[in-house]
Amino acid sequence: MDRTPVTAERIEQILANVELLKELIREELDVQLRFDLESVEWLDGYIERRHLEGDTAKWDGTISVIGSFLGECIRHQIGGDWYWWDDNLGIFFNEGDAVFPFNKLRKQLENGRDGGDSILDLYRTTLVIMRHRQSTQRSAPTPRAPAPAPAPKAPAPSNNWFSNFKGAGKFGG
Repeated sequence: MDRTPVTAERIEQILANVELLKELIREELDVQLRFDLESVEWLDGYIERRHLEGDTAKWDGTISVIGSFLGECIRHQIGGDWYWWDDNLGIFFNEGDAVFPFNKLRKQLENGRDGGDSILDLYRTTLVIMRHRQSTQRSAPTPRAPAPAPAPKAPAPSNNWFSNFKGAGKFGG
């Protein structure tokens, strides 16, 4: 299935969710959320407490608001754009790399950290992988035009080994 661009209206909803969360947390708990690791750590703890309480009645609102914030944290740190893929809203970085903050948030609420799910782990892992890929792309040497080769007497060996790696290393949320 192909990814589908998110409408401007949906982006506005995401940004409104972000501002709502920042305002509520600031007013109710005197915590300033920023698009950084410390804020994701704080939210990870908050989500873990919700998981332990087991109150599923309020999860949809929690997922919508905190998932928007988590996605924007990732976007502010390393870029990417919101897209739909199937029925999942995610951040896509290029042709194959994507994370799905709403899905990971739901999994943490259901399973908790002990069940192997954490938005903090998603955030950290995404930043490490994508920053590595970005630095590798920037530091790659500029390809040079090959020197003219003498006409071979026999057919040149095939370089098909490289095609086996095309598309390797993709990850999803």
